[in-house]
Amino acid sequence: MTQSPIGGNRFTTTSAIDYGERQLAFMQIRGEDFFKKLGNLKLDWNGGLGNAQLIEPDQRAFQAVNDGDTQRAAFDTGDEKNLTVFGNNSPLNRFQRSLNEDSFYTIADFTVPMDLQDQYQNIFKTGFYFDQAQRAFSQSAFNYAYGGSTDPYYETSQPNIAGETWSDYFLSPGRSGLVNPTGEPAGETGTKMMSWSLVNLSGKNSGYGTFYNIQQQVTASYVMASFKLFPQLTLTGGSRFENTCIQLKGATNLPNFPTFTEYRKTGTAEIVQLDLLPSAGATFELMKDVNLRFNWSQTLARPSFKELGPVFSPDFGSSTIFVGNPTLQLSSINNYDFRAEWFPRAGEVISLGLFYKDIDAPLEQTIFGDPVNGQFLQYVNNERGEVWGWEIEMRKRLDQIHATLKDFSIFFNFTQIQSQVTMTAEETRIRNNLGVPGDTRPLQGQPSYVLNAGINYDKPEYRFYSGLFFNVSGEMLYAAGGGFGDTDFVPDTYEQPFPSLDFNMTQGLTEEWKMTFRAKNLLNPFYRLTQTYFGNEYDTNTYTKGWDMSLNVSYSF
Repeated sequence: MTQSPIGGNRFTTTSAIDYGERQLAFMQIRGEDFFKKLGNLKLDWNGGLGNAQLIEPDQRAFQAVNDGDTQRAAFDTGDEKNLTVFGNNSPLNRFQRSLNEDSFYTIADFTVPMDLQDQYQNIFKTGFYFDQAQRAFSQSAFNYAYGGSTDPYYETSQPNIAGETWSDYFLSPGRSGLVNPTGEPAGETGTKMMSWSLVNLSGKNSGYGTFYNIQQQVTASYVMASFKLFPQLTLTGGSRFENTCIQLKGATNLPNFPTFTEYRKTGTAEIVQLDLLPSAGATFELMKDVNLRFNWSQTLARPSFKELGPVFSPDFGSSTIFVGNPTLQLSSINNYDFRAEWFPRAGEVISLGLFYKDIDAPLEQTIFGDPVNGQFLQYVNNERGEVWGWEIEMRKRLDQIHATLKDFSIFFNFTQIQSQVTMTAEETRIRNNLGVPGDTRPLQGQPSYVLNAGINYDKPEYRFYSGLFFNVSGEMLYAAGGGFGDTDFVPDTYEQPFPSLDFNMTQGLTEEWKMTFRAKNLLNPFYRLTQTYFGNEYDTNTYTKGWDMSLNVSYSF
C-alpha cells in the first residue's frame, strides 16, 4: 500500500495485489584461438541466445481519496479525479500483462601484435558485433463502474463511505451484489442488475488495454590500435561503425497526446541510423605504479523497449503510470575523462578522476499532467545536457594493520556530480509562474553525489567470501516537470537520499556447488519523492521498500 499526499490532511491511498511469473533462459558459448602462422593472430569469439517471459495474469489495484478522517471519497468527474493514481473514478482497476522477448548476439575480435615478439603490447584489433532482439507485449485493462440503476442510491456520485480498508468501500453490503430493485433484466436502458460492472478499457483510446511488437538490430565493426610511443607512454585510438535499426508496430487506441500525434496515423515507428564513433586515449606512467590516463570517446544511448512501447504501464509498487514514447531518438555523448591512479600493492588502488560529458538529445524521464487522464511518466529527448564532476576511489587490504586482518579489505569511492539542461523560454515562463526561478535545471537521473563503501572478507582456501556494502546517492531529479499548458504543468519531482546497506555471504560446498546468502536494504529507510511549489517542499510519494533476503544454491560445470 502506498500513500501520496494531496494537501492539507487529504491524500490518495493505493492498495495492490500483484502476482507475476518470470522465466529467463540464456545460453552462451565462447572460445579463444591462436594462429601462429598468421603473425600470432588471436581470435576471441562468443555468442549467445536468450529468452525472457513475463506473465501477470491478474493485477488488482484499489484507489481512494482519504480526507484524513478515515472517510473514503466516492470519486466523481471533478477535480478529485486528477488526484487518483489511474486518472479515473473507479475504485478498482485490473490488469493482465504478458511479455515475450527473444535475443541473439555474436562477437568476433581479431588481435594482431605489431612487434616481432608475442607480447601483445603493441597491437592492432578489429572485430564485428551483431545483436538482435524482439519483444511482443500485450496488456488488457479493466475497471469497475458503479451504478446504472434507476434507484438514485446507485448513481455513480455518492457521499463518502466511512471505512479503514478498500473492502469497506468496494464490498460494503449496500454496494455489492444484486441491487436492481425493479428486477428488470440487465441491458434495459437505465438499469443494471449488479452494483459494480466490469468495463473493458481495450479499444477505448485509454492506452491501458493495448499491445506492441518491437525488434532491434545492431550491427557494428571497429578498428583500433594500441602502442607504446616510448616506454612511459601508451596511445590507444580507433573508431566504431554502428548501424541501429529499431522497428515498432503497435495499437493506435491512445489518448491524443502530442507525443502520439504522428504515431497514431500509422501505428508504426522506426529508428534507422548509422554512426561513426571515434575514441582516443593515452596512459602515461609518471613513475612506478603511478599512471595518468586521458580518454575521449563518442558513445550512444538507445531508448529501451519499454521507453518506446506506446502502452500505459502501471507500477503498483510506486503508484506511478509509465507511458512509452514511440517518437524517441538516439542520444549521442562526447565523453572526456582524466584519471590519476596509484597502485601501492596488488589489489590496492588510490585514484582521483575528473570527467565531462556533452550530451546531444539526452533521454530524460518527465512527469506531465493531463486534465482527462491524470499524471504520467514518459521519456522524451531534450535538446542538450551537460554533466561534469570529480571522483575518488580507494581499495586497501588490511594485513598491514594487523596479521589477523590479512583476509579483510575495504573500499571507498565518492563522486561529486553537477549537471545542467537549458530549458526553453516556455518552460522557463511556466516554472517561474510556479515559483521555480531560473532557466536551467539538473539533468534527469543524475544525483548530486554517489558514495559507496564496504568491507570484504575473502578466504579462498575455505571457499568462503562475505561482504558488507553501503551506498547512498544525493538528491536526484527523478522526473523533469512537464505538461500541456500552464494549468496542467507538473513541477520537477526529486528523489531524496535513500541509504542502502547490503550483506552477501558465499560458501563453496565443492568445486562445483556453492551456496549464497544475500540480505538487502537492511536499513529500510523511507523512500521519498518531493516537489517544490513557491519555495515549499512537499512529499508526493513516501514508502519503505522492506528487507529482501534470499538463499541460493548453484552448480557450475
